[in-house]
Amino acid sequence: MEAAGDSMALYVGYCAQGDIEEARGRVDAALEAYERAFAHAGRAGYQPSPMVGTLAYLRFAGSTPVTELLAWLDEIDDLAGPDQFVRAYRGWSLAKLGRFDEARAIIAEACTQQAERGGGLLLANLTAFESVGIELLAGDPAAAVAFGREGCRLHEELGTEMSLFLPAAGATLAQALYALDRLEDAETWIGRTLELASSDDVWPAVLGRQVRAKLLARRGENTEAERLAREATVLSDATDSVDRQGDAYADLGEVLLLARKPDEAARALEQALDRYERKGNRVMAQRVRGRLDELRVEPVR
Repeated sequence: MEAAGDSMALYVGYCAQGDIEEARGRVDAALEAYERAFAHAGRAGYQPSPMVGTLAYLRFAGSTPVTELLAWLDEIDDLAGPDQFVRAYRGWSLAKLGRFDEARAIIAEACTQQAERGGGLLLANLTAFESVGIELLAGDPAAAVAFGREGCRLHEELGTEMSLFLPAAGATLAQALYALDRLEDAETWIGRTLELASSDDVWPAVLGRQVRAKLLARRGENTEAERLAREATVLSDATDSVDRQGDAYADLGEVLLLARKPDEAARALEQALDRYERKGNRVMAQRVRGRLDELRVEPVR
């Protein structure tokens, strides 16, 4: 394709490469591929409609620090216009800085506008992911569960052809249910998630292991719980998503605390803190720092 100077063919080829990398969780590599793809599209005189939203998602999901992502969103604001993906990642990023009122307002406006246009997949995703994520960061698991249930309902209504996001939505709802101490409901949704998830869909597999590990630990099944929690960290470490790596290590820390292994739990939480600080997720970094301080003052016995 390079030898032939076929820019449109190169656009298609690099998009395919980006799709493969993203499915593996290698979102930084996917970002590089998509940036090349869109550059070739421009040379061919073609501007793909999801361009800005795709680049925003990959920066959000990968190792790009939160403040750097927000600065980039400001730079491309005129190009993005009313792009709902851009609003979604701006809102969720602001929540990671603790700016919850701004985050909620942005996502609520995006949901309202999308509902006026007939809803669809984007409304389902805004409800199932961004809305849940913001409320979990804000420490309101009840609100997160309410959004999660509605998001899963919207995904189910879309039917099987559009339900590719349902496993991830279900796993996200299960995490919120666990945070609310609704353990049986969390177990039910994790079971559904693992049944529906594709074998090559990394994130439902990771989050499913995280939640199931915590549920097992709460029942005293510590060996299996630790095995699953460590599997989640291995799977997430193979990706570029440092924030999700932080989540996996934080959940491993909780499992180890439940197993009365405070020293190992502290090491896992230190790994989580490193990831959150690299991403610039101030809310989760502060939360993990506080847990580490508690361990140093009053170790689990």
